Amino acid sequence: MTIIKLIQKVFTAVSTLQEIGVVLIGSMIIAAAFTSPIFTNLENLGIEDWDEHLFYHAVPHRTLLEYKQIPLWNPYYCGGGVMLANPQSRFLSPSFVLLLLFGTVAGIKMEIFLHLVIGMLGCYLLGRYYKLDPLVAWIPSFVYMLSSMYALALSAGMSWFLSVAYVPWAIFWYVRSFETRWCIILTSLSLVLIFFGGGPYTLTITLLSFMVYSILGIRQYGVLKNLIILGGVLFFTISIGAIKFFPSYDFMKAHPRELKDYSGYSVESLYNSLFDREQRLGAIQKYFDEKTHSKPGFWSGISYHMDENGMYVGWIAGFLFLIGMGANLFRHWKLALLFLIFLWLGLGNRAYPSLWEFLHLFPVYDTMRVAQRFRIIFMLCFALFAGFGLQAIKTFVAQRQSKVVAHGVVVMLIVFVLGDLFLVNRGTFTDAFPIPPMTFEKPGDFVQVTSIPKYDAKGVLKGKDHVFSAWSALYPAFLLNMGTIHYDCFGNPDIPKNAIPANSSAYRGEVFLQDTQGNVMIDDWTPNRLKIAVNVSSTGYVVVNQNYYSGWHVDDGRPIEKWNGLLAIKVSPDDNMIELYYRPVSFVIGALVSLLTIALLVLLVFLRHKVAAACKKLEAMVGL
Repeated sequence: MTIIKLIQKVFTAVSTLQEIGVVLIGSMIIAAAFTSPIFTNLENLGIEDWDEHLFYHAVPHRTLLEYKQIPLWNPYYCGGGVMLANPQSRFLSPSFVLLLLFGTVAGIKMEIFLHLVIGMLGCYLLGRYYKLDPLVAWIPSFVYMLSSMYALALSAGMSWFLSVAYVPWAIFWYVRSFETRWCIILTSLSLVLIFFGGGPYTLTITLLSFMVYSILGIRQYGVLKNLIILGGVLFFTISIGAIKFFPSYDFMKAHPRELKDYSGYSVESLYNSLFDREQRLGAIQKYFDEKTHSKPGFWSGISYHMDENGMYVGWIAGFLFLIGMGANLFRHWKLALLFLIFLWLGLGNRAYPSLWEFLHLFPVYDTMRVAQRFRIIFMLCFALFAGFGLQAIKTFVAQRQSKVVAHGVVVMLIVFVLGDLFLVNRGTFTDAFPIPPMTFEKPGDFVQVTSIPKYDAKGVLKGKDHVFSAWSALYPAFLLNMGTIHYDCFGNPDIPKNAIPANSSAYRGEVFLQDTQGNVMIDDWTPNRLKIAVNVSSTGYVVVNQNYYSGWHVDDGRPIEKWNGLLAIKVSPDDNMIELYYRPVSFVIGALVSLLTIALLVLLVFLRHKVAAACKKLEAMVGL
């Protein structure tokens, strides 16, 4: 069986690959029109969180192209910290090649377009799996990906939200895993793409939806079959993605965080998020005042800003959803319950009893914040039921009029939904990148600083932050070859920030001697590796002005010690050159596991017939 035939077999929900091609082209045209505002000034910088997230992309971009190293360490962040192990790092995503080819800013904008296409195509396939007609199946794509949810999150700079585009694919392959075992691998690959795309929140939320779906499917498929499929997905996801999972786990275990901030939709904010036509980032001022924000409750109040709340779909899509629920509640009861459970989670602390607070009792989920992020799942269910509603209307009209009239009604409703989403949500992207590109003189040698001033479209920002400014200045500091120490590192106040800024009276250079006299200087500086020339009169220490992490090593095998939280190497008069590098054991083991797993999967593809026969025998033995 050729690869093409294998693809055709697993895509049995869609009639032909030709149909997929048509949908792909259509998605590209719609996505290009929807995201066009961000390409007006291609090199413009973004507002709010974009500074931080451009920084997350620029560091590995330079590390890969200029220094020819795997981006394991980030010397520019909080006095030195992890890069690969940062759960929000995205350089392992296949789409990162766009940044390597076109630069950080232009590349990330191309990724926004690309992932919109990917998400629309995934929603379409999921709709076709649930027996929606080819034309009707566009509705889930529009309602999910063109709602203000995607546009707001990306306009505000949450680049991890790109990973939401893989959620429909992950769910598509997961529900198909109960019919075709090979789909377990494709489910895992989708989850790995989510995590490689900087989406730890998206990953944990999607995995939770799998768990809920499996529990709901026990009566249909049995406990053992559900456990095998869910266990297989978890195994292959962790094994394929071990190159990042292992270092990230190592880092989070060393620096755990528990968040108990108040969040969740109220009935009022849920209604406004779905149906209020003011969805641009500045619209939060309409709701976000001291009175409403400080009033916790089920009925009223709002938590966080528009990027964490907005998901405008409009009244027509809402009407289709209600029709779909009414007509398919029993037929698609698992999806209906999935919608209700994740809506309950999205209510966060405002619901009583709070399913969100219960979920916070469990590992991993106790590190999550912003309950509204569970809209990633209930919005997908909402979009599918909107498709079911349009399908029901088409059937109803066709039975009482004709297929031609029914087709016309479907086209009209699709055009109305698409037009409304464009009118309301496309404008959000006009606010995303208003800041002209920065130009600097040639940067000097690397140096740690406390911070540099924030900025907006007018330049250096003075006074209070506002919605159209950058909320940090990590990116321009990086362009100046400066490491920024004063920052909320990884959103965890317990992360060490021990490096000494250059404006401090305690500053002694980026490398200095301790407990000895002599000379020391950096001979060669790169993110992952440092070469230090040293000449000392007695035994002492060379101290590097970066945070101590256990993954650092010296070429000759001597230990790296900790001095006031900084890297310290014991030296003697016999030393004249020291070379140290960052390579954590978790990365080495993780890379080996990923490579072995991929090699195993390739072997399984070649031996698929024998594997399939063995699986059938095993299933017969255990009674599946």
